[in-house]
Amino acid sequence: MTQDTWAYVTCNAGRVEYSIFDARYTRLAHGAVALSEFGPHEPKDVLTSLDVSFVVLDGAFAGQGVTCPASLAAPIEIGGQFARMARFTDKSAPDQCFAHAAALGAFVADHAKWDGIVIFAGQVTTWAHVSAGELISFRSSLALKIACDVMRDRGLDTPDQVGDGFNDAVGSGLSNPETVFRKLSASVGAETHLGHVLGADLAASRSYWLGQDIVILGEGDAAHWIEVALKSQFAMVRRDPQDYLGRGARAVRAHVMGET
Repeated sequence: MTQDTWAYVTCNAGRVEYSIFDARYTRLAHGAVALSEFGPHEPKDVLTSLDVSFVVLDGAFAGQGVTCPASLAAPIEIGGQFARMARFTDKSAPDQCFAHAAALGAFVADHAKWDGIVIFAGQVTTWAHVSAGELISFRSSLALKIACDVMRDRGLDTPDQVGDGFNDAVGSGLSNPETVFRKLSASVGAETHLGHVLGADLAASRSYWLGQDIVILGEGDAAHWIEVALKSQFAMVRRDPQDYLGRGARAVRAHVMGET
């Protein structure tokens, strides 16, 4: 990368995600790695690893703590080559942080009066309750990582599409979440493993989807699986494929550089 590039870096549940942009805000790269690959886990290691001139840090790397509920127009601390966004934390789980503040801020800018649940789908899936421009609460889950690890260990390919077998497993996992780990030991197909885990996760996060207006941000298999699982339970869910992360990251960069 050249010295004209900069990065937006988030960290949650030991997983670091980064997007690298050029000076014209064109996204050049996006990826994710385990936190352990960054040595002693300091922001300087992220900067050195990504070889960029400037980094906006979010999630576990962020600065000042802000307890939910809180306005998404949170403070940004600037120091040298780093801009640290506010670190959103949950009173019930103070070690948990919200790692998608810029993307959520861009979404809320388009839906200022909206009240509902925003889902960031991935190996670390985060459910965020927002209302009138505030982050009310959130929870993160490693359910999909567990399911994908089991499928990989059994030599199973992750399914591009899911059907009735998946929906049946979601219902089973939702009804009997305490049996999910026993079910994972069975010799069944990838759809069934995936459905059992997502069903159990839906049981644990019932307050975040039952009767709520839900938006899943982004594309990809994880977003598709969660959407199908929720629709199988007649949840009010839709997908929004816009690049809110890119928009939010660019807005933060512009603010830091005094361009707004």
